Formats: sequence, C-alpha cells, structure tokens
Amino acid sequence: MKIVIYSGSERSSSESDYNVVPPESLCRMFLDVATGAGYSPIQIIKYMSQFKKLEEKVEVWAEEKGILSKATPIKQAMKTQEEVTELCNAILDGNKEEIMDAIGDILVTIIIQAKMQGVSVEECLQGAYNVIQNRSGQMINGQFVKDNQ
Repeated sequence: MKIVIYSGSERSSSESDYNVVPPESLCRMFLDVATGAGYSPIQIIKYMSQFKKLEEKVEVWAEEKGILSKATPIKQAMKTQEEVTELCNAILDGNKEEIMDAIGDILVTIIIQAKMQGVSVEECLQGAYNVIQNRSGQMINGQFVKDNQ
C-alpha cells in the first residue's frame, strides 16, 4: 500500500514531518485537500486503510466467483459500461441511492479490471492525475473540454 503518514502534531511543509511512500504527489495532494477540509491525519489514514481493505475484499470476492480466472478484460470493460449506464439513468432520475449504488458498482468493476491488467488502482489514478494536473480548458454545456495543445 502506498500511503502518507503524517507524524507531526501541527501540519508542516517540512519533508521530515512526512513518511512518504510513492506515489508521492498523489499522497500529498490528498493530504493537503483532506486536511484543508478539516479531516485529521488519523482520519485520513483510517479512510485510506479502509479503502485498501475494501479493495482487497473485492479482489478476493472476484477470485472466489471465478471472475479473475474465467472472465476476459473486454467483458469486464463491458460490465463497467453497463454500470456507467446505470449511473446515468440514476442521475437522470435524481435517485441518490441508485447513484451511490452505481458508483460503488463502477468502482468494483474498475478494481477487478486493474487486477486483471496487473496494475493497481492507485497507479492508474496517479497516471491520470499526472496528465490532468496542469491541463487547461473550459466548461462548455456543463462539461470540461480540454484545450487543444
């Protein structure tokens, strides 16, 4: 697991106050946003630990159900598309419970796909953030459209 453990009593920008395990920039970004939102470092660590445990439970479930040994990556991607369609319908219906269910289902399919590909969700998120962090663009009709560069 890749995590930032904050060891000081007051938030500091000093590198010695952090035990940083890559991906460094994602962990720092998460810590800065979370502490800025009023979460304590302990709450942040607990959340990250809970997410990792859930991720591992999903992987075990997928193994027990034969998904990892018998499914194909393209079929798993199609399952993700199915769940995204359910999310769109739930948004159109304004059904928060169904929205939450669909987002959870999408995460499950993404965790399984990452496992099938031999990569971690964290690696994928870090790679995506590295690409978008300095991206410029504008909002058009309720959607962010990146500038052509």
